[in-house]
Amino acid sequence: LRIAKAAIEYGVKLDGMALTSALHACQQLGLAEDALEYLELMKQLGDEDFPITRGRQRMGAKQKLHGPDAVAYRLAISACARAPGGHRWQDGIRLLNEMRTSKYKNCAPDVVAYTAAIAGCSEAGEYTSAMQLIQTMRQEGIQPNVVTFSAVINACASASANLARKREEEDRSIAMEDVR
Repeated sequence: LRIAKAAIEYGVKLDGMALTSALHACQQLGLAEDALEYLELMKQLGDEDFPITRGRQRMGAKQKLHGPDAVAYRLAISACARAPGGHRWQDGIRLLNEMRTSKYKNCAPDVVAYTAAIAGCSEAGEYTSAMQLIQTMRQEGIQPNVVTFSAVINACASASANLARKREEEDRSIAMEDVR
């Protein structure tokens, strides 16, 4: 990521493959803010000519990206889900919604994108949002898998644990007032 940032600072325009690699690093590290920035840079890609690397010259190699694809969105959603404390879960849902209306090719949400957004809800203990997402998935004809259901169950467990902690703190507070 330091190299990608340095390249941008020096005025080097990163291509879709480089931005996807940066998004992958952000996803692995839970760097939601950086992931959102790289996704925005990807949206600015146009038809500019970048040098063609040897890897793209061979038969069947991926072609250059002219904007974010489903992989880029999934990586950004997952980075939001992995943000410490679950504080970027709403950004993940926003990106999921953005996928539906994206002008870019091959950006429709799939089970992986939904599961990543649900995992963000799980991290934040937002079980109602997780349940709404699984309902939306089914309405769109996307079949949840075992990982999706595990994320929903985890969201419910996180919410329950948060509620138990809150009640315990309230009980302690009341007990302390009684002692005074």
